[in-house]
Amino acid sequence: MSGEGPHAAVTRERRPTRTAMLVALGIDALGSGLYLPLSLLYFTLVVGLPLREVGLALSAATALTLPIPLLAGACADRFGARRIVVTAQVLQGVGFCGYLFVHGVVALLFAALLVGIGERSYWTTVFTFVAETSAGRQLDAWYARISVTRSLGTGSGALLAGLVVGSGRHWLYQVAIIANAVSFGVAAILLASMVTDDRTADDNAGRAGKAGKTGKADKADKPAKAAHGGYRTVLRDRPFLAFTATNLAYSLCLTIVVVALPVYVVKGLAGPGWLAGTLFTVNTALLVLTQALVTRTVATRRRTRVLAAAGVLWVLWSLAMAAAPHVPHAALIPFLLVGMLVFTVAEMMQSPTSTALAAAASVSELRGRYMAVYQYGYQVAKIIAPVLFTQLFVVSPGLPWLVLAILTACAIPALLLLERSLPAEALRPKPPEEAAPSAALSEEEPAEEAGEGAPAEAPAEAASEKETSR
Repeated sequence: MSGEGPHAAVTRERRPTRTAMLVALGIDALGSGLYLPLSLLYFTLVVGLPLREVGLALSAATALTLPIPLLAGACADRFGARRIVVTAQVLQGVGFCGYLFVHGVVALLFAALLVGIGERSYWTTVFTFVAETSAGRQLDAWYARISVTRSLGTGSGALLAGLVVGSGRHWLYQVAIIANAVSFGVAAILLASMVTDDRTADDNAGRAGKAGKTGKADKADKPAKAAHGGYRTVLRDRPFLAFTATNLAYSLCLTIVVVALPVYVVKGLAGPGWLAGTLFTVNTALLVLTQALVTRTVATRRRTRVLAAAGVLWVLWSLAMAAAPHVPHAALIPFLLVGMLVFTVAEMMQSPTSTALAAAASVSELRGRYMAVYQYGYQVAKIIAPVLFTQLFVVSPGLPWLVLAILTACAIPALLLLERSLPAEALRPKPPEEAAPSAALSEEEPAEEAGEGAPAEAPAEAASEKETSR
């Protein structure tokens, strides 16, 4: 319609962008879900490397790629996040092909290094890509939708991984690696061919206005000065750095369940090989069916309070996992299923909320760099998780989970203390009736109707809200 204006045209361009991203993430996650639960088992059972050496090699590769997010974040601010995401997926696909030729620790280190470079770049920039077209509670809604898509793909892959473990056939492990490499290639092609770059002047202006509402008006009003400051501006933002540090414990929970659960079930609890895949399937089913409901339920709460509640649930889950070796064998399966239920509720509360809080608390012109620093919580977790589990597991099967419970418990009061320092709008953005996160969760996104009902005395603000709500 002629009355739609330029913002409607931008929205029509963004819809295929978001759809392509969801499809690409789903394919990517399917391959990763198939491989990740098999990673330690592949290198120990198929390749024949000692468990401790595998853990050290994977952690060393992650440590060597630790500076990569800084470079990726700066490139995202300069060239656009989409280009970095596509490049990162190609690197990961090549790296996983290299795993097929690993016969020793050195080869494993180099292949894992290439995968790590792509992975760090990918997770540094993919959420920046989303934040470029969303704001307010819509960040939570879109990150929730991405979480559902990733979980559906990862869970489906994990179910297949359980079948691989249960079959006992080593060649299926290699098929899983090939499938993962192919998934990265397909995802990269989708994003490169279907996605258009929406980094327009209107986007930047809208994000600058949003940054002003989050209490960073001095930086938003001077985008050139903020951009010139680069990482120095980020490093001066102490509340944001403190939030990133507290996120480390939560990142460990998300990381260790994928890396450690299959080994813990098979070797620590003497459970059946298919059980880990079943637990991941339960996790996926709950995420797909209830993530949107959970996101809407916590939408009126402070983001820090939601994260604190998720931390309490993860402490309970970690203690339950530590106690699992003492559970009667007949009750082990229902015990672990209940534990996975608790874990999943915490994950649904934490994942979209934490990422949305980081994006909302950042300066818009430096969001790529801000999100790069934020991702370090996950990168450090990926360094610690294999070593933490493998080294403590050989001492006592329940010890890694006890340590995880202590770390998570320490993060809860730290998050609550940060409420005094983080921007108010980042802690509690517009309520659902104003930001319409449920509309963001639907493919229709009827933001135009909301815009038509805006007060006539504020047409510019109505158009801006209409833009961001899409």
